[in-house]
Formats: sequence, structure tokens, C-alpha cells
Amino acid sequence: MLRQLRVVNVALAADVAVGFDEGLTVLTGETGAGKSLIAGALALLAGGRAEKDVIRGGEELAFVEGVFDLTGRPDALAAAEAAGLRVGEDEVLVLRRELRREGRGRVLINGLVSSQALLEEIGGRLIAVQSQDQQRRLGLPTFAADFLDGALGLGPLRRELAGGLAAWRALEADLAQRRREEEFARQQLDMWTWQHRELEQAALDPAEEADLAERIAVGRGARGLLEAAAAALEGLTEGQPSAVQLLGEAARKLEKVAGTSARLDETLRQVLDAQAAAEDAARGLERFLDGIQMDPERLDELEQRKALYEELQRKYRRDVTGLLALAEDLAGRIGRQVGAAADLAELEARRAA
Repeated sequence: MLRQLRVVNVALAADVAVGFDEGLTVLTGETGAGKSLIAGALALLAGGRAEKDVIRGGEELAFVEGVFDLTGRPDALAAAEAAGLRVGEDEVLVLRRELRREGRGRVLINGLVSSQALLEEIGGRLIAVQSQDQQRRLGLPTFAADFLDGALGLGPLRRELAGGLAAWRALEADLAQRRREEEFARQQLDMWTWQHRELEQAALDPAEEADLAERIAVGRGARGLLEAAAAALEGLTEGQPSAVQLLGEAARKLEKVAGTSARLDETLRQVLDAQAAAEDAARGLERFLDGIQMDPERLDELEQRKALYEELQRKYRRDVTGLLALAEDLAGRIGRQVGAAADLAELEARRAA
């Protein structure tokens, strides 16, 4: 039942609160006392139409708030629960309807923003507004079915039917979407298959792409690289005298006075380190000279491979990682289209069931 009604900034009411007890409550008064205002406020809580001109002059916001005790109303509690509303152990439900002069109004149920449709559903169960020429609830399109189902105790069967209908509609939507997808895929399948084959045959690898640039640069400048490496190696180990020899001679001379000066001992360590570094560098140059090849045919192959990477990236407007992801995506599309007939048959069987 309605325990309290509060009306703020509606018509002439600045802030009116009315309490209600068990039994019948009758509001009486002369014309203009506010009886219709109270009835209109109740109609707003039942989801009735709201006009902005009911907002009190000079105010931007008006609201109506009703506090309802749902004790003994299992139908209302069940409806609230089905709508996802939380009702506490006190079984109290607070409906609030806000009207704004600018912008849209709001509906709050137990402090949470809700919808007009939910207010009509819940408020319509708690409030029946009747006048000389109409009974609002009787005029609702769903009233007769709701009344008969309630009288016959068909709530569980109705919920079962509603769940089945929702599932059927969802399957209808899924089936229609799958058919559209299958039709589009059938038109694109040849192109997807060709693109997937092209990317698979390319056998792309991000590490290879990075390596190609260096190998091509080495191949193109092989002669100059060989000459530079050979000259450096000669200076390090093969010249007369070589850098390694000069560093070794310097180290031997400093070793004769080792231990007499800390600064000279540090210099000796630096010279020995430089000698070791020069020997390591020489070995690296030897490996480089052994590994580099001046093979024009191999260079052509590398350049063709690099051109393939560039062509595919330009064609599909993706880097190598993106091309690999595209190939995987295309494989998924093709596989899904291969299984389209089975998918459609399964969805149609589920819809029929």
C-alpha cells in the first residue's frame, strides 16, 4: 500500500507530503484545494503522461515520490524481482518521477535510475487511477491477458512461454544473421581463398624481413666490404709491424717496471685489454671475410624476396605482422564458410524445436 506521497514544485504545491494509513483515505475540500493535484501526482507515479506546464512557476525541477509497502503483495514483489529491482527485507519500494523544464525527466526506483516502461509496469500494479469516464489500467492492452493469467494461476507457464518465445526470437535473429553471413561469404570465397593461398605461399617471417635488408646491403657492397675488411685485418695482425705486435711490444716494456707505479700498472692493464680487443676484432674480420660471398645470382634472389615483402605490404596495406594476422583471419573465414551448411541446419533444427 501507499505509505507516503510527496509532491514538490508541481502546479501550486511547493513541497507537500501526505501520509497514509491502513484502510480508506478520503481527501475532501473546496474547489482549488488541491484534490486533483494529489490525484495527478498518483497518475504520474503510475506512468501517466507528464506535461512540462505542470512544473511550478519559476522552478526548473519538479518531482513526485511515493513510498510503497509491498507486504502482502507477492505479485508486486515478483514483478520487481523479475525486472531486476532490489527490494530490501522491509519490502519497501520508492518510486520517484522527475520533470524538468529543460531536457528530459527521470525515473528512479529505490534510488536507481530506471525507465518509463518499468515505471508503468511496477507503478501500474500499485496504483489504479479511475475517473468518471475512464479506468486507466483497464485501458492497457495487456490488462485482460494479465488479469486472466493471474486468475488462472498461469504465472509459471506464462514465464516459461515468455522464455521460449525469447529463445525463438533470438534463434530467428541468429539464423537470419548466419544466412546473410553465408551469402556474403559465398560471394567472397574465391577471393578469400586466393588471398590466403598467396599469403601462405609467401611464408612470411618478420625476422627474415629484417635480415634481408642487411644481407642485400652486404651483397651490393661486397667488393668494397672485402677490401675494407682485408685492409683492417692487415693493419691489426698482418702488417709489419701490426697493431697487435705494437701493443704487445708496449705491454712487454711496461711489464718490466710493473709494480713500481700504480698509474703505470693501470696503463699496462689498458694496453693488455687493447691487445686482446684487437685480436678479437681480427678474428671477427677473418670470419667475415670467410663468410662473405660475391654471388650475383644469390643477390638477385634476395632482392626478389625483399620485393615480395614490399609488394604484399603495399597491396594489403599492412606490415608483416598484420599480413600474418590477415592470413589467419582468412583461414577462419574460409573454414566457417565450409561449415556454413551444417551451422544453418543446426540453427533451423533448434528453431523448429
